Amino acid sequence: MYAQRRKWSAEEEEAFLAGVRKYGPGKWSYIINDPEFRAQLSTRSNIDLKDKWRNMMIKEESKTLVNQIGAMNLACAEGLSDIFPIISNQ
Repeated sequence: MYAQRRKWSAEEEEAFLAGVRKYGPGKWSYIINDPEFRAQLSTRSNIDLKDKWRNMMIKEESKTLVNQIGAMNLACAEGLSDIFPIISNQ
């Protein structure tokens, strides 16, 4: 029914990202048909590229959210240290 999923190689990811830099996101057929990237992406479809981009953006958004939460926790902890000084063992 469905094609078997294959993990992306580092070479495929590099070609994919270079293609996105050259043509922009959403220009999947341009990237696949470009002679510069065609060999590395020969087993990938437009849908594969679209899905890879979506998954990369989800991961990037998650990292950003984690960083924002960490910064908020740090700011909160720093603010509380003024109210509740940390007692260190000396």
